Amino acid sequence: MLAADSITSADRRHAISAASANAGVWAFGNGVISTSLVIYLAQELGASSTLIAWIIAAPQLAGVLRWFGPRILASFRGHRLPCLLFYFASVVLLLLLPTAAYPGVLPSKTLSLTALVLCWCLYHLCEYLGTICLWSWFSLLIPGRFYGRFAGRREFWLNIGRLVGFVAVSALDVWYRQQFVAAPRLPLLLILATGGALLLGAALIPLLGMIDMPARLGDRKPLPAGEALLRSRPLRRLLIYGVCFSAANGVSSALGWSYIHKALGLSLALVLGSQALMRLGQPLLAPWCGRIVDRVGCRGLMIACQLTVALAPLLYLGGAWGYVASYVALIAYVGTNVALAAMMLRIAGPKQAPANISVYFGLTGVVYAVSVLIDGALADSLIPAAIRGDVAAYFPYFLTAWILRSAAAIPLLFLLEPPIEAETRSNR
Repeated sequence: MLAADSITSADRRHAISAASANAGVWAFGNGVISTSLVIYLAQELGASSTLIAWIIAAPQLAGVLRWFGPRILASFRGHRLPCLLFYFASVVLLLLLPTAAYPGVLPSKTLSLTALVLCWCLYHLCEYLGTICLWSWFSLLIPGRFYGRFAGRREFWLNIGRLVGFVAVSALDVWYRQQFVAAPRLPLLLILATGGALLLGAALIPLLGMIDMPARLGDRKPLPAGEALLRSRPLRRLLIYGVCFSAANGVSSALGWSYIHKALGLSLALVLGSQALMRLGQPLLAPWCGRIVDRVGCRGLMIACQLTVALAPLLYLGGAWGYVASYVALIAYVGTNVALAAMMLRIAGPKQAPANISVYFGLTGVVYAVSVLIDGALADSLIPAAIRGDVAAYFPYFLTAWILRSAAAIPLLFLLEPPIEAETRSNR
């Protein structure tokens, strides 16, 4: 395991290449076993809108345990072992998901759905903890002046991988429907879920060759998540935005799936094809966004992207073509993702990176989960089954979602962004 001051340029280049390979393969698997596929799998087992909300929300509720990530990381000497352990555990849990959903393994569909939600929840928890270790690892390997470009490059490969996964699943769904017209879709969904889990396991291979870094910097322990929140005013400002956006984003999430399934009757192929369109646009913009972040800063880009992303629920109301158009607007997510990653590293530094990542995504995840669960309850109580096929019934909810997501851009005006030059000098 190398000390922080003994990293060579070749080590950094290899780490960046390994990070890109990991991102591409992981995103391919993630594109295959996406939330969309799991929701369709649950619907094949008879899930209600409330249960769909739990599939979306449960991983975020479990994600609050990310607050313990820095403490867990501190109990290891390096980053490689805990990172690989958590990610490997997430793959095992994901492989249990199609097993639990397979007919006859459990006595009833209710138990199968319960096991599906539990596996999905625990998979995300282990993945979240692995991601804290991974980004803490990156914060020590990548110079501060390259945070934006590194985040842009990784975002590029994440979107390319997901794009390939979405296209592959869409093609298989179309082929299956043509070849087996009257057959249930459950067997195809189970095969895809298993294949996606195996691909996520393969994504660990590039990390094996990346140089390890000490989990503690000298004799200093990593900052606890709660203490990081109290100490860092820039983190608190960023967190206000994250909480507002997460709350707004949860409105219409579960309801959106009811709209897609009941009112529009869209196939899995069209749903994933729309997501693939988004992933096609995002890699083209990711490197450009990274350069903007390194040269100009994060705030302006995040505001522009937030207002564009906010249009998505309003576009839903245009029917099938409106749904496709909504994913064109969601291409702007790439700017938010790149800027958020760079901003998180800039206001933290290597010592505080695990704590910042834990507190931000832990709290915003809980807020999003609660918002989704409320939305799921509204979907079942305020839109009775008799009118769920009526597009007009959803108009007030999508209009509300647009207003709330647009208003989430207001906190971005008050972000405290470290000067780029000062950040560059402090991380050399």
